Amino acid sequence: MNPHPRIEGVGLLEAFVQDPPSLFDSLQRTSTWDTRMRARLTASVGAPYNYSGITYPHVPMPPELDTLARRIEREVQHRITNCLINFYPEGASSMGFHSDSYEHLQPGTTVSIVSLGGPRTLRFRRKEARDELVDVSLGSGSLLVMRQRVQDEWMHALPPEPEAPPRMSLTFRWVL
Repeated sequence: MNPHPRIEGVGLLEAFVQDPPSLFDSLQRTSTWDTRMRARLTASVGAPYNYSGITYPHVPMPPELDTLARRIEREVQHRITNCLINFYPEGASSMGFHSDSYEHLQPGTTVSIVSLGGPRTLRFRRKEARDELVDVSLGSGSLLVMRQRVQDEWMHALPPEPEAPPRMSLTFRWVL
């Protein structure tokens, strides 16, 4: 895992997924997409999860995501019990600045993001110095890990990139 030079608690591992296009296609076909979120579709597998006012019930984790979760567990040294999939069908699909809540997560754990599909920029903004922005380019198959302190000190967003192709982010967490 390569630590980010400007954001303590962020690590990036390129080419973490062996065959990103196959996984993207499989998840696009087989996921049960929830349409209640603005600007993106979501699906949750694994432990039940309350996210942004939506309660996702337990859904068994498909074998390909379970295998990926076990690999991430070895990287982050803690359990993974849920994967929330965000599907951005076009480059205009985006997510505003936010910090991930740890209300239903095991304290001291990570939020780990596997990116599939088109490359996109994840933009970080420091909470105490709102003009401090850091962009991280996420290629297909990459793994970005954010430790809990990142959520305390930074917000992050996926800004619109109108020409970008479809993208998925697989967000792995230890949900209680």
